[in-house]
This record gives sequence, structure tokens and C-alpha cells, in this order.
Amino acid sequence: MGDYNINKDDLLIDFYVYELFIKETGEVFYVGKGRGDRYKEYLKYAYEAEKIRALYNTDIKFIATNLTESKATEIEAKEIIRILNETTNRLTNRFVPICADRDNGYSRSKNTPVFKYEVAPILYASEIDEHYYGIEGREFDKVNVDSAYSGRKRPPFRRENGQQSAGKTATVPLGKRPAFRSNPAS
Repeated sequence: MGDYNINKDDLLIDFYVYELFIKETGEVFYVGKGRGDRYKEYLKYAYEAEKIRALYNTDIKFIATNLTESKATEIEAKEIIRILNETTNRLTNRFVPICADRDNGYSRSKNTPVFKYEVAPILYASEIDEHYYGIEGREFDKVNVDSAYSGRKRPPFRRENGQQSAGKTATVPLGKRPAFRSNPAS
């Protein structure tokens, strides 16, 4: 007789698929699968879902019950795809099936300014941050390096050539920098 590697969980039909949603709006923010009391447990890998559960009045809706694990996984993926393709809900699920038309809510918000190479003026907010918590992208705080030391002398640092500086930053244009050598002795 051959070894067919049967998954024992596929012989059990006690899995289910559920959604967590905000009662006031009906907005689904998490889709999961489980068995037993899994839906009541802390969502260890979906910490954003736990933050939303603490902030809003939420409830649970069972999508399907009495499933094998593989069927529950299939229905969970189809429900995530349906929500992302047919609604504007922002899911806190970390993984999104490949057939979804849009990403989950961890993407940069549409209100965040465009990223510019070698310029980092913005701390961007994700769709989840903006939608659920009211956090918006904002500019980095301006820092005056000299005042950061409040009267103390700036500590010296070592330059690329190994010489110690006097505590002032050298300004060398990018195109004028010496070539990098992995072995200074050569």
C-alpha cells in the first residue's frame, strides 16, 4: 500500500470562516478561519484588527461552518477577494490572495504625497491609519543639529580617510566624492 499523505485536519469538519466588522457601519475589517473558540482569541498576527476591536463596537459574522481546513482556507481567500474587489473596506489581514484587484489597507494612503527619490520629507500613513485612526501623512520634524547639542560641543567623528574631524560636517557634492576603496591600505 502506498503512503498518500492524508492531512488529518481534512478529515475533520469543524472549521469555520468568519468576519469581524464594525457594528455602526457594517464595515468588514478582518476575515479569518478557525475552529473551536479561535474567533474569541487575541489575533496575534492581526494586531491592527485587535486595535480596531478595542476602539470600535465590533461583532463577528460566520460566513461558513462545518468545513474541512482546506475548504475553510479556500472560502477565506474567496471572501477576502470579494471584499477587496467589490467594496471599499480596508482589511487588516496581512496576506492578500493574488487575484485581488487592490491591496489591503496597509498600502500608502491616496492622500499621501508622491515619494521622491533621495528626499524623505513625509512619514506616510497607511489606509488603515488614515481611515480607522485619523492619522495623516506628515512632514518630518525639522532638526537644527547645532541646537540639538544645547551648548555642548558636537562630538568629533571619523571621516572616511580615518582622520578625526573638528566636529563640523564636511559638505562634499555627490559627484566629487573619492572612489570607495574596500582596502584602505591598497
